[in-house]
Amino acid sequence: MRPYFLGCPMWANKEWVGRFFTRGVKNTEMLAQYSQVFSSVEGNTVFYALPSSENIARWKEEVPEGFHFCMKFPHIISHEKMLHNVEDELTVFFERMAPLGSLLGPYFLLLPKAFQLPSLPLLERLLQRVPEGAPCAVEVRHISFFSGLPERRLNELLHRYGADRVITDTRGVYRAIAEDPNLKTLRSRKPQLPEKPYVTGKQPFLRLICHPTWEKNLDIMEYWADAVAHWIEQGLRPYVFLHSPEDIEAPDHARKFHALLQQRIELDDLPPTPMDVEGGPREQLALF
Repeated sequence: MRPYFLGCPMWANKEWVGRFFTRGVKNTEMLAQYSQVFSSVEGNTVFYALPSSENIARWKEEVPEGFHFCMKFPHIISHEKMLHNVEDELTVFFERMAPLGSLLGPYFLLLPKAFQLPSLPLLERLLQRVPEGAPCAVEVRHISFFSGLPERRLNELLHRYGADRVITDTRGVYRAIAEDPNLKTLRSRKPQLPEKPYVTGKQPFLRLICHPTWEKNLDIMEYWADAVAHWIEQGLRPYVFLHSPEDIEAPDHARKFHALLQQRIELDDLPPTPMDVEGGPREQLALF
């Protein structure tokens, strides 16, 4: 059994060709190459459109047993309808994902900033609809949920249903935004909220939105490596996803995070990247 799951927000990024993927990789080969190294992925594309049943079947064949897809609830459920009258959409979503079976990690529900305390009964109704045995991870973006009664009520609700509260740390990317005004559009997509090591279920769900230069994240990474190591020692099975601007550096950052964890607890090495197996010089990362 894996002690934790590690990955990126996607498995297909053309910027990874010659750096992580082999030079001649085809789009249809990227998931297989990605899953040789990492154990999980955020299913962010599902947020915008449901994949076809044919794609689901193909993905299932391309990854090893033990790999986990953390599929994001579609935008229509979380943002357009804000959990109001979404029974039909939930039925379609869960039925479409069901063939993944044991390859399903936590369903990932990202709620908009407009979602606040009075809407918690809607969240409870959704959690009641999640298929039995399927975990769920919930991210909130309104500041009220990080203190006082709203925080307590949310955490109690998630704990009652065995759901995990998503932890998103954007400090690294905000350091990058301070250096490069061209990244300022990330502010609206990556809100700056308190970073708390919430544990409401059994699979803490951690998203680290990083500065592209690893060393400028190191204090943040050291903090979370301590937290993840502690969770693992407690018998929890965390999910950790590394992001960066355009996610160019995400695979390299994820591998370095794993190395930090190895300094704290006993873990196997990650497999070499497909590019390392192929050999030859890597493509030069663009300077930030």
